[in-house]
Amino acid sequence: MSICYFQPSKGKRVMVKSSRRPQDPMFEVGEVAQVLYDPGRPTRAVLVEDRAESVGGYRAAMYIFFAGATILAGVGVIKALV
Repeated sequence: MSICYFQPSKGKRVMVKSSRRPQDPMFEVGEVAQVLYDPGRPTRAVLVEDRAESVGGYRAAMYIFFAGATILAGVGVIKALV
């Protein structure tokens, strides 16, 4: 399993783990990895593996975050109207 650490511009260092457990390590120690995270909740982070399968994972993560943002925006609009 790949484990990475990142530090958002505002906040403390956060650990993120890959969801896959490949036979060989995904990254070497010290290698740079991409991380997608919610700036409001950095602990909700996704490690984007830099491999052929990462495109699907990246898209899935983007859709998940987009869906969450859309739902929250919709709830905000409904509360503002009520």
